[in-house]
Amino acid sequence: MSKISLSPLARLDLEEIWLYTCKAWSYNQANKYQDELFEGLELIARDYSIGKNFDTIKSGYRMLHVNHHYVFYIHTKDTVQINRILHERMDLPMHL
Repeated sequence: MSKISLSPLARLDLEEIWLYTCKAWSYNQANKYQDELFEGLELIARDYSIGKNFDTIKSGYRMLHVNHHYVFYIHTKDTVQINRILHERMDLPMHL
């Protein structure tokens, strides 16, 4: 199992996702959705190859779709660097 490391932008993405979900839906829904995102991060830590290759947009990147968000990451020797967590409607290349 690889170690997970969150970039500052990924941390901000998680915070903004929680705040938006809480405001739009509810506190409980925000926590549930955050748990689902963290389950996705655990899957990546166990098997980083689970995500699709996203090399055509950003060299070395992989992407895992979790509900309505994409988790973008890079695997190095023993660490998975989570770089962004973006909503599926966003212009993905622009935010990477």
